[in-house]
Amino acid sequence: MTENDGTTLQEDLDNLSSWSEIWQLKFNAEKCKVMHIGHSYRTEYYMTEGILGKKKLESVQGERDLYRSHYQIRSDLKSVSQCKMSEATARREWSDDNSSNWIQRTSRSYIA
Repeated sequence: MTENDGTTLQEDLDNLSSWSEIWQLKFNAEKCKVMHIGHSYRTEYYMTEGILGKKKLESVQGERDLYRSHYQIRSDLKSVSQCKMSEATARREWSDDNSSNWIQRTSRSYIA
């Protein structure tokens, strides 16, 4: 990515904001995010929010796929499935919870 590419992207964001103002289909800049793919240097991008001025877009390393919510797309272009995310959550809860109580509760639900 070159500096010119960053300028072009910012111009495209400005044009998108202008279009949304004209057609009264406002974007929620709080929900808009930037994921840097293929380069390691940080570039900041902004979206215009009516009379409020420009809002800096949040930069993220990963984001859930909108169509397949059980996948997360990362800036290194690897996807993380729900299974791996669930496993990590289960491991955290396992370590936080009293393991013997957890086993008793779980075994009762399967036996009953």
